[in-house]
Amino acid sequence: MELFQPQSLTDQYLADLDDLDESDEGEAPGGQAGEGGDTMEEDEDKEFDEDEAGGADAGKDLAQLTRLYGSEKLEKHLAGMRSSLAGPDPLPNTPEYHSDYALVCASNDMMGELENETVALTKYIRDTYAPRFPELEALIQNPLDYVRTVHRIGNEADITAVDLGGILPSATIMVVTVTATTTSGKPLSEGVLEKVMKACSSVFEIEDHRTSILEFVETRMNILAPNLSVIVGPKVAALMMAMAGGGGG
Repeated sequence: MELFQPQSLTDQYLADLDDLDESDEGEAPGGQAGEGGDTMEEDEDKEFDEDEAGGADAGKDLAQLTRLYGSEKLEKHLAGMRSSLAGPDPLPNTPEYHSDYALVCASNDMMGELENETVALTKYIRDTYAPRFPELEALIQNPLDYVRTVHRIGNEADITAVDLGGILPSATIMVVTVTATTTSGKPLSEGVLEKVMKACSSVFEIEDHRTSILEFVETRMNILAPNLSVIVGPKVAALMMAMAGGGGG
């Protein structure tokens, strides 16, 4: 008599993907037929250049650091997600199902692109803001917390007057405040500070977009990867699919 062998998380995940591939065979997801070549070409043109981002400085145009953020491609994708969420959950093997499957796969790619752009903008902010407070980077290791702190401090000379609560723990706030009293940094010019603030705002918007995309993928996990969702929950399943780079393997 054969004993039942419990499946691992990997087996469950692969089973979900196999089911998706079988239901998708011979059909173009979400009306994407005939556009694959153009899409690949566009993705190659928009491929993020990390080496280029590493050379960011105060004179660099912020538009050069982002390709997806602010693009028509991203706006269309976000609109597609909103439209999908406004309707009922799609049934398997329907045009709506295939459309959602295509949206999830594209979402995973976009989350990676947006993360790269966040890295580039954060590097720009670090390099450009360093003359103002060179010690700050070593005091705050989390990149997003660093950007939030820079946005809050700006050119403020008296950091004790800046409310950093909700961004940093009290111990770190104390260290930052004390270090600021002996910093060798100098105020930034109005033009440079404006660029830094704009870059900070872009990072915040990108993070909002990434959160929205991840939440969308999470809502579709019970439909597109039911086995995995039952075991680890839709939130973890969405993160696993994102790390795997989509469901189109």
